[in-house]
Amino acid sequence: MPKILILAVAASVLSGAPHMLHGQAADHYRGAVVNSSLPSSPASLELAVFDRSDTLTVGLLTVGAPLGGSGLAVGFLRGGDSLLLVSMSRSGDTILWTSPSRSGSIGGSYAVRGGQYAGQSGQWQMQPMPAPSRLPLIGAAIATSVAITLAMLGIARAAKERWWRWRASTPLRPLPAQQRSSLTGVGGWLAWFVLGVIATVLYKIATLAGAVDNLGTGAWMIAAVIPGIRPVLFVESVFHFLQIVASLVGLTLLFRSARAAPVYWVVLLITFTAYGVYDLASGSVAVTLISQQFGGAIGKEVGQAISEASALNARLVIFSIVWSIYWIRSRRVRLSFGEVAQSPALQTAL
Repeated sequence: MPKILILAVAASVLSGAPHMLHGQAADHYRGAVVNSSLPSSPASLELAVFDRSDTLTVGLLTVGAPLGGSGLAVGFLRGGDSLLLVSMSRSGDTILWTSPSRSGSIGGSYAVRGGQYAGQSGQWQMQPMPAPSRLPLIGAAIATSVAITLAMLGIARAAKERWWRWRASTPLRPLPAQQRSSLTGVGGWLAWFVLGVIATVLYKIATLAGAVDNLGTGAWMIAAVIPGIRPVLFVESVFHFLQIVASLVGLTLLFRSARAAPVYWVVLLITFTAYGVYDLASGSVAVTLISQQFGGAIGKEVGQAISEASALNARLVIFSIVWSIYWIRSRRVRLSFGEVAQSPALQTAL
């Protein structure tokens, strides 16, 4: 969701400007703004830059009470070292924020050029905030994914015998020895499941940089002005790591014919289902929050982009539910991990 959300918001901003604010390095600024007609009532001012390249810098500008004007902001170079910020509020107010410097602290005068408050002006000042350290966030995401994996493994080991007693309560139809042998091991639908998991692990490893980028930079800066986004980003990063770590553990159990493997995979797939539902809901909440703070048009753009991520999550939910049922009901699973694994010669430590 985060990358798509960024692109959707950026697409809503003025495009084609010849000189953007590519020289300003900070991602988060905080300060105050004073309206000329209300000199004794300064308001808070905050800028979170969430998308930056050589041709485009986009941020979310938040203006506190008693003033208003929060909205998307685009940075332009102006002259030598000065800059011009252009922001538009959800009510349609276009505000020009000028600063004689774009290095370190920024600030100067502002003027409302369009909208119901056109003609108003004042002064503003913002300081660059220290960039959040990414290493603790990345470490926490990895540690959380490992902890979840160990918890699921513990559940599987503790519940495996009860699981097999439950499965044994439904007797299997007698099968010829040759057919019975062909229904053990990685084959049939189980082979397709294994191939799918391996492909997912390889894809998650290839896209690991994107999960890391969501912590501390880029999409993470949206949370500076839209509460509730950072927990979503953290959970998404955790599950990115989890789909690597937990899946590799599950494959190890599978290829060892461990009796705990079916319980582990069912628990893991249920966990993925819960995550898919959570991410679907969080996408809807993100659209609502952005629409409330920055206008319905932007919310519509974001909503259209998030629909693509929602489709991926919907497929994840369907995939997890279908394969959970397979692991519970499959005759191959029962023969490969239950009855065959009961033989002392074939039992594993798990």
